[in-house]
Amino acid sequence: MKKLLCLLLAGALLAAPATPSALAARYTNRADELRDLGLFLGTGSGYALDRAPTRAEAAAILVRLLGRETDALSGAHAHPFEDVPAWADGYVGYLFAHQLTNGVSATRFAPEDVCSVQMFAAFILRALGYSEAAGDFVYGDALAFAEDLALVDGLLLQGEFWRDQAVAVMYNALFTRRKGLSATLLETLVDEGAISADAAAPPLDKVARLRALQTAVSGDSSLQSDATALRFDMSITVTDETPLSPMRGKILSSGVLRWTSREGQPEMELRFTIQFEESELAPYELAYYIKDGFFYLDANGERVYMPWDLFAPSPAETEIGALSIRPYLVDDIVRTSAPEGTRYTYTSQEFSLDQLFANVLQALNIDVEETVPTDARNELLFAPSGALRAVTTDFAIHANDDLTIACSSTMTVTASGGDVVIDFPDFTDWGEFVPDPSAVVLRT
Repeated sequence: MKKLLCLLLAGALLAAPATPSALAARYTNRADELRDLGLFLGTGSGYALDRAPTRAEAAAILVRLLGRETDALSGAHAHPFEDVPAWADGYVGYLFAHQLTNGVSATRFAPEDVCSVQMFAAFILRALGYSEAAGDFVYGDALAFAEDLALVDGLLLQGEFWRDQAVAVMYNALFTRRKGLSATLLETLVDEGAISADAAAPPLDKVARLRALQTAVSGDSSLQSDATALRFDMSITVTDETPLSPMRGKILSSGVLRWTSREGQPEMELRFTIQFEESELAPYELAYYIKDGFFYLDANGERVYMPWDLFAPSPAETEIGALSIRPYLVDDIVRTSAPEGTRYTYTSQEFSLDQLFANVLQALNIDVEETVPTDARNELLFAPSGALRAVTTDFAIHANDDLTIACSSTMTVTASGGDVVIDFPDFTDWGEFVPDPSAVVLRT
């Protein structure tokens, strides 16, 4: 659904110049949950999610994830480093005594140096019981190994690595099985008495419902087939108190999407109409096609094509979807049964679209200081047979202090497998699209 939203918004802005917008801390909700578990205590000035973690802070996090904070703070573990602050002395001593960390020299730990995402990934892997000494991974490949275990994904690897992203990685780790065990890290911390069962119950229950949703999606044969057809309807409302935006008011869109991947070759047809209810802008007809390794765009009669890899999904975007949604993105999830089937409703933190919205606004000459997405409400309805019938999504994004973009969309599965047929137009006279090298191409 989110990839479809990107396509709908990006069609007329393929080569729009874009600059990164300021992003608020994304994972405050997860930091709250980690605080309630006693795993993330913040600093004297709050969580400080908008800066990089230090080596000393990463050492404290690793000790807590190991469930050994009481032992570490007992003062029983010495270390040779002369630059460790008093508050971190026990954490560094415990890790050094158990060969879980080293200094930058024989006498320096460099506690205030930045902890990179590579270093943090290695710390988290050690918390899960993996070890370089045992040959489980080598430090240089720690990040790739963490990706294999779904501890990090493309969204978390975009931009600088802050304490904000570190919180998300920690949260994912809690629901990852420890090496050689069927239990997750959080379950083992409860079993060992490091975290109370009452404190762990809410996040464990939430993720159990998420896993049930993922099982339902993966068990739907129509979604796992090599072809799917969808119908969608979308309403986007732009509220701008400064009347700068030509898109102010309600934008309606509806259309069809057909996608096949037979013999490993993707083909797609996406056709839709955009109408601007409260604007002088005329209706806009858009059609996208993928065929034989090329991407084709028909924008109100302007027809161009380009190699498919110019418009291929980025790593962050391919990670976003019902099958791969990570625990760190989900605020709550509810499963209900009804005569029409089983309904999963979940709220999630949606950050895959905020930068795209910022780019769209900047292309319309609207300065964007900060974009803050609200939690999205997502609903998936499965028929009694287990087939997915419909997906609805509602969310809003606030930019600056005076602009809100609210989106409501519904997607219905209409066909799958051999019933999906794409009728391509004749591409003979379509012109080749040559992107401006100084522009940022919006990807889907």
